[in-house]
Amino acid sequence: MKDPLLSFIERIEVDPRTGCWLWRGHRDPRGYGRFSPPGRRTSAKVSSLAHRWAFERFIGPVPAGLVLDHFYCDTTSCANPCHVRPATQRENVLRSDSPVAWRLAQTHCKRGHEFTPQNTCVRPDGRRKCKRCNADAEALRRAA
Repeated sequence: MKDPLLSFIERIEVDPRTGCWLWRGHRDPRGYGRFSPPGRRTSAKVSSLAHRWAFERFIGPVPAGLVLDHFYCDTTSCANPCHVRPATQRENVLRSDSPVAWRLAQTHCKRGHEFTPQNTCVRPDGRRKCKRCNADAEALRRAA
C-alpha cells in the first residue's frame, strides 16, 4: 500500500509566486481539494478536505468547534497548512466575499438609517431590520 504522505504530495503543485500548494486531485463543486489516503474508500463521505488533512498531518488537530479559514491566500484549492488557521464558522464567513458577509458589513439600512442597537432588531432568521423604516412603513399602512 502506498504511503499516504507520498500520495498527497503527488497531487499538489507548488506555486512559486504565492507558496500555495495547488491541489491537482479531485475537487468538490466549491473548488476545495478532496483527499482519501490510499486504502480508504473514495466516496465524498470518507474523503477529507485536502487542506484539513495537511493541517492535521503537519501542524496538529483542528480545535473542536472550529473550521480552517484560508486567511493567507483565499485560494480554495490551496492545501498549504501554513495558509489556513482555525477560526469559528462565523469568523470564516465574515471574512469571505459572500452575500452574508456583505450584509453584515453594512452599517446603514437601504434608506440610510444607521444600524445601532437602538435602531436595529434581529429577525428569527438572523437578518437585521431597521426599526425606523419598520415604524415608517407601519405608519403608512395605518394611514391608508
